[in-house]
Amino acid sequence: MIACKARVIFPEAAFRKTAMRPMKRVAETGLQEAVRRNKRRSTTASLRPDDAAGSEGPASGRASSRSERLVQSATSLSKRLSSLTFSPPVQYVYNSFDYALESYADYVKQHCSETCEVLLLGMNPGPFGMVQTGVPFGDVPTVRDWLGVKDWAAAAAEGGKGQVLPAQHPKRPLLGHSCKQVERSGQRLWSLAKNRWDSPADFFSTFWVYNYCPLAFIKESPGGQNFTPDKLCKAESDELLDACDTALVEVLQILQPRLVVGVGKFAEKCARRCVPQGCSDATVGSILHPSPASPAGNGEGKWEALAAQQLEGMGVVLPPRRPDAISVK
Repeated sequence: MIACKARVIFPEAAFRKTAMRPMKRVAETGLQEAVRRNKRRSTTASLRPDDAAGSEGPASGRASSRSERLVQSATSLSKRLSSLTFSPPVQYVYNSFDYALESYADYVKQHCSETCEVLLLGMNPGPFGMVQTGVPFGDVPTVRDWLGVKDWAAAAAEGGKGQVLPAQHPKRPLLGHSCKQVERSGQRLWSLAKNRWDSPADFFSTFWVYNYCPLAFIKESPGGQNFTPDKLCKAESDELLDACDTALVEVLQILQPRLVVGVGKFAEKCARRCVPQGCSDATVGSILHPSPASPAGNGEGKWEALAAQQLEGMGVVLPPRRPDAISVK
């Protein structure tokens, strides 16, 4: 099976704007020139730990530095957020960049490539996704079986580490890859990748997936209801946004994407604030959030089809769906 790589086609004028405008596909000659320019920028498709250890070339050094800087940014953000406090109805705060940093670092070191055309920007962790796996939108089966990212919880248990975990709601325990609950948003988002690319390396040669905020907020309620950052009071929100904006600017400076796609409107707003300081040449757009709370995305394969259509409207040419593609409800 031939691996396909998505391509991002932008008229030159679009690189100078942060607001998204409709884009037409260019002629084949223009595409070939864009590919040639991209090849001059990139010599490797992805970074693996073995590659970084075994190569002394400048391209490998740049990629290694990129993954290290992303982990350093996450560590700094985690430390800054650890000093924040939140008032009711928030009762529990899970900082995935703290207890699950080992898994996030493994995700970055395995899959961060030297180039990033498109950054998919989420809001914050879901209780059965990144909260459990440390990977943005990371439903357990995808993280374990497709991405091959290590389980922080299992690693801590096997290593006999006395890891300090945050206070947990009885209905929202931290289980790592042992979590059996389905993270529907993660299933949907990663289905777009798994159904069109032959391997993670093919997908990450063009895309990167990052969450704006690594904190999950849980209400004091019998069911452990999720509480999203956009509902925080202004004083607490301002502190949180200031810290996360700083980190997002760092991530944008490291990755230098051509297109930043907010997964949902909250993330799009965050991108529009930060792109001018982080990578002023990038354009900004959004796709529908994959949450079941978005009715337009509910139904077998509907979110994937709609997200693909929205990305193509921004100039992203996606590979066709694989013959063994599985439509997620």
